[in-house]
Amino acid sequence: MIFLCVGCKANYTLEIDKDGKVKESVNITENAEFFERYTNSSTGRVISFILEPYIDVLNENDYDFSNYISDENSGVSIKKNYDSIDDYVNKNIFYTQFTNKINLSKDGKKVSINFKGNFSSSGQDQSRVPVNDATITIKLPFKVIENNADSVDGQNYTWIFKNNNEEEREIKIVYDSSKITKESDSTLVFIFLGVIVGLLVIGFLVYNNMNARKKSANRI
Repeated sequence: MIFLCVGCKANYTLEIDKDGKVKESVNITENAEFFERYTNSSTGRVISFILEPYIDVLNENDYDFSNYISDENSGVSIKKNYDSIDDYVNKNIFYTQFTNKINLSKDGKKVSINFKGNFSSSGQDQSRVPVNDATITIKLPFKVIENNADSVDGQNYTWIFKNNNEEEREIKIVYDSSKITKESDSTLVFIFLGVIVGLLVIGFLVYNNMNARKKSANRI
């Protein structure tokens, strides 16, 4: 499917929960300058006009969608839930914007997801969105064994695509679905220190209060 935009920005998020269910979120946006060209229409009306030819296919594939409007970038937010990662691979329609196929393999509890492609071919392929900048983020609670993400923030693994890079890239992540990642040691240390500081403050206040009472009693 395509959207009539020029140099869109796409943020694609795949979130896997501890039960293996999957949430797919896609934000396709243009900057404010794009919408300023339509002087006689509101931003929401322009988005609705662009989205109209694709409403049927989104509904047929059980996607929820709504306008996404902000001061800097506006567009459409599209979401869908899946029962499992297998269900996602078989039923999602947005992967074709980047690749021809998602490879999913399982070895016991070890799950591997990988695919190769890029967004640059959108210039030649009319079935793809002409994307300038994009991110693909995979969020999951499981222990990750291997990945080639550009950045990792906690359990968020993100691949970044800038300026319509023509180089084909591989997205790869391998995780153990039987192991839930616990809070990092640093987080636990901060929680522990917070508890200690809190107890010290309470102790100090109680001590001062008792001291004040003793002084008051001595005066009497």
